[in-house]
Amino acid sequence: LPIYPAAAARAFEAAGEFDLALQLYRGLGQHEPAGDLLRRIGDEEAAIGEYLLAANVLANSSTGHLAAGRLLLAKARRGDLAMEQFQTGWDRRPAANATLCAVEMARLHAARGAIEPIRRLLDQADSMFENPACSFDGSFYNEMVRMAGEPALEPFADELRDRALTAMAGS
Repeated sequence: LPIYPAAAARAFEAAGEFDLALQLYRGLGQHEPAGDLLRRIGDEEAAIGEYLLAANVLANSSTGHLAAGRLLLAKARRGDLAMEQFQTGWDRRPAANATLCAVEMARLHAARGAIEPIRRLLDQADSMFENPACSFDGSFYNEMVRMAGEPALEPFADELRDRALTAMAGS
């Protein structure tokens, strides 16, 4: 019978043989399940280290910095680390997923009620979309309109809606 290392890792994990399971996960480059296992057994610091390794693999793949940032946000629960990935993806604009990275950054800023970074993102997006070589992405501005309804951004809701709608009208 052939041996399937990923299945073996899961079997060792289920049997409580965590060291063997981790050794297999790491040997296979399966850092996300290794991080999940480490979190379940209470080693949060090592889990975050595995999630960082998984994010680095994603950042260098076709899904890029968007997927890496989302993994760090969801699994490592580290908005700061996710923000770094999203910023790198946005800095590569107009590359694939750059606009989605900007949306993710805006969401993180919106949750904190931080308007200045959102204003900078809007300025940068406006500038990018003014370039005829860059396709306009209305979903970015639609998300800004939606974010204007966030309680933390209430004092800036009209400004955000106006900026987004003006940009969409001018496209």
